[in-house]
Amino acid sequence: MSILIVEDDKISGKILKLNLKKHGYDVIWVENGREALDTLHSTLGIELIIADIMMPELSGLELLREIKNSPELSKIPVIMSTARQDSDSVKDAIQNGCIFYLIKPINAGILIEKVKEALGHNESVLQNKEKIMLRTNMDERAYRAISIEYYNHIKELTEIMSENLNNEKKDIQVDIRKIEAGANVLGADHIAKRIKQMGGVPEQDKRALSAREQSIFLRDLKEFCNVFEKELQTYLQIGIGEVDNKAG
Repeated sequence: MSILIVEDDKISGKILKLNLKKHGYDVIWVENGREALDTLHSTLGIELIIADIMMPELSGLELLREIKNSPELSKIPVIMSTARQDSDSVKDAIQNGCIFYLIKPINAGILIEKVKEALGHNESVLQNKEKIMLRTNMDERAYRAISIEYYNHIKELTEIMSENLNNEKKDIQVDIRKIEAGANVLGADHIAKRIKQMGGVPEQDKRALSAREQSIFLRDLKEFCNVFEKELQTYLQIGIGEVDNKAG
């Protein structure tokens, strides 16, 4: 997961980069808005932008407007990091789509908290099995059948996306409604939220995902598979009938 820092002050840029890398994030740092736009159009997988306001060539507010007016980039959340505290700057940033407005010098704890919130890290990857069974009135056999079917579908999709991104990088058709439905049943909130960020479920169920969208969505799908394999590994090893026998 990559975060793009747009900061012309070298000290501020280094501090931001250090704090983010310390928490495991991949970081790309550029020094003005023009460089940022070039990077966004040439680099897959950028999921968050942290931008200063006062910069040469293209200011942070101008960059924000460019991003939010671009169909390809508009879903990427933007955090403004600036020394400007005047109400007009704050109002302008918020009205143009900034999700958080942080005043320098930024407390490292607050920075990471807002980054996690912006990236949806508080969302559930796979809700507790017992809670799902209670909420949906499913027995274990039904839960296993549904969860395995969904896992297999997501696993296959990750392989298709990975191969496409490694080779052709073309748009692919994805059944968004099916992915969202399974995510809602199993409590994969981070997948459901990502679908919402990408524009929700289209009327025709399927939608063409660009290479950029695939690169971002792929991380969410892989995270689901990793958690499923860790928490429900016995489901990948035994048959439905054996689950019934154990339950009996």
